[in-house]
Formats: sequence, structure tokens, C-alpha cells
Amino acid sequence: MDEPWRRLAEQILPGQKIARASPTYEGGRRWPAAPATRPRTAWRLMVSYWRIATAERPIEAPQARAARRARQPLDPDTLRAIARQPLRPVEPQQPLDIGLFEVRPPDAPHIVMPDE
Repeated sequence: MDEPWRRLAEQILPGQKIARASPTYEGGRRWPAAPATRPRTAWRLMVSYWRIATAERPIEAPQARAARRARQPLDPDTLRAIARQPLRPVEPQQPLDIGLFEVRPPDAPHIVMPDE
């Protein structure tokens, strides 16, 4: 029954006193014998799913830095839209630096190999 969106798990019911086990190392065994009575448990089905927050299109808001530079008063809905939009970079990310003892092989320039 285990699939990416559902999982069946056994959980201990709340309100029970359960003693914490400590290692004993007696008689060649690390842990003590299990208690005679097991705690009461229940099976729980855990379902995970994606939920669309709203069917309506969000407000197209300017980026925060552009709105701050414009120095115009913003209504609460626009401020909320600015706060919820993902961050966008100012400029494209630069290529990563490679270290002093690293080299890119000519036949595979996408790999950085250590060279000593």
C-alpha cells in the first residue's frame, strides 16, 4: 500500500505510559526483554497531496526593489502579492569558480576534477 501519495503506519494511541528502554548489556543481550503487554496502537493512513491555493490568477506585482525605488504608496493586496512572489535574480548567476588544484578535462568541460 506504500505509494508516493499514501502511507499506512501504526501509531501508539495517546494517553499511555511507556517506559523508556535503556541498554542493560546483561546475559549477552544489549536490550532488556520486551514488556509483556504491548501498548495499544491504531493504524493511520497518511495522505499527502498538492492543493491549489486558489483558482484565480495572482496579482501581477512588481518586484519589491522596483516598488521601493518608485516610492509610490501601495495598497495591501499589492504588498501581499509582492511578499508571496518568488525571488528573481537581478542578473544571471555567474559560473562557479574552480579551485587552485582543480581542472576541467578537454573532453568533458562540464566536470571539475582534482589535479595535484
